[in-house]
Amino acid sequence: MIPETIPEQEKFLYYLSALGTVDKSVFRQWFGELCLRSDAKEDLNISFLENRYIRVMQSLGHIDDSGGKLWVCPPVLSFIRKDPKPIALLSGACDSDLISTLDHIISTEFPQGEVLCVKQSQCVSSDTVLLFPDAFFIKNIGPDDLRDVARALGAGLQTEEAPPSIVSLAGGIDQMSQRLEWRKYREDEPINSINRVFSPHLLHFTGDREDGRDYRLVEYRFNYLYEYWIWDDTEKGAVVQRDWGRYMALNAEGVDVLIYDEDAGSLAVPTNVPLPVNLARAVTACSGLVPYEVWSGDLRGLGLHANNVPFDVYFGVPKDVGVSVAEKLGQRLVTVGGVFQPELCTL
Repeated sequence: MIPETIPEQEKFLYYLSALGTVDKSVFRQWFGELCLRSDAKEDLNISFLENRYIRVMQSLGHIDDSGGKLWVCPPVLSFIRKDPKPIALLSGACDSDLISTLDHIISTEFPQGEVLCVKQSQCVSSDTVLLFPDAFFIKNIGPDDLRDVARALGAGLQTEEAPPSIVSLAGGIDQMSQRLEWRKYREDEPINSINRVFSPHLLHFTGDREDGRDYRLVEYRFNYLYEYWIWDDTEKGAVVQRDWGRYMALNAEGVDVLIYDEDAGSLAVPTNVPLPVNLARAVTACSGLVPYEVWSGDLRGLGLHANNVPFDVYFGVPKDVGVSVAEKLGQRLVTVGGVFQPELCTL
């Protein structure tokens, strides 16, 4: 049983930190109590919310999702930026003792430093909120001193600025394409197993094929298993990871969907076309904060047929990081100005 003294939004990470790993089936049993607050009168799409929660927790650097289990990441201190004043982020396994130790170290040994706690959550509707752990930042501590802090905490340390480092190590769409095994043929397609097809112009999977339009990414259902196949111009297909498959389908149609606000320094990504995990980790590491959701207006200016599409907006993303992420995905970064102006704490 989790002590009631643990803040509501911290319970899941504290619990997982104590256990190290849990089966995803157990996570689903916990989800409504530990990760969600809702007064919704109608049924929620719990499966969608569970998957969304896991994605965001991965992008924050708190957990990994592998082999049907969720694993807590070890605690790590990493720099968001070093200039003009350094600011680092604590991610991974956490509990109240770790935070108390961090506060004590900074206040007694590094008086020029400061620990900043930012409470955060993500509203997914007017009456439903996903609960995410507080973000902890260490300000005004340089690399040498931060190494001493990490050693005292028993935490890992990333001395390079995290966002460009993560992007540089992440795979790109060309590499992913080269790994595909093109062993499927259109004439052998299991038509009766088609569950949904991805529409690059509506930005989501749909049960209806677009009239007269070739479809690229298809979701097949074989009993209780789902597979995603991507088709090329020669009528050959390959099994693909869904996140990368969506961007392959978008690129085949010449559709660019990553929007960068130069005034706000924010990157907007369609909620239903999420970034692959490592790239999401890179843009989240720019601020250490959960992205917020906005709804678009008319998107015909981007060559889309969709209106009122949800976007996840990532804070504090330098343009060079946004450009690098777009290049990894084979996308062109669409630049705008003065669109995303949320009220945020100043880091």
